[in-house]
Amino acid sequence: FANIVQISLAQHDSTVGVMFIKIMRPMVDAFIKALGLALPGQDDRQLHLKLHFMLGSMLHGMRMLSLSKNPSYRDLHVGFSAQMDTEALMEHMYRYIVAGLEAR
Repeated sequence: FANIVQISLAQHDSTVGVMFIKIMRPMVDAFIKALGLALPGQDDRQLHLKLHFMLGSMLHGMRMLSLSKNPSYRDLHVGFSAQMDTEALMEHMYRYIVAGLEAR
């Protein structure tokens, strides 16, 4: 999914990009509306940034689970085991995202 997002945003005028925006725009609008209700007093710019940072963190966290099995990744990040603890990663990501959403 992350690759599709990257390609579609990079190729905005392509068929894939146009279709992706058409499909995702209502979902993004709904997320922004929900974030606005959950985080009163934040303007649309802040909400959009928070949404992008939250989604980016979540996608990267999911990718870390598969990359952690790659020897090159382990060589770069000494101390990460080949089998990451999914629940520990999720808990850490949850705290990180909540702190980011609550930040002003």
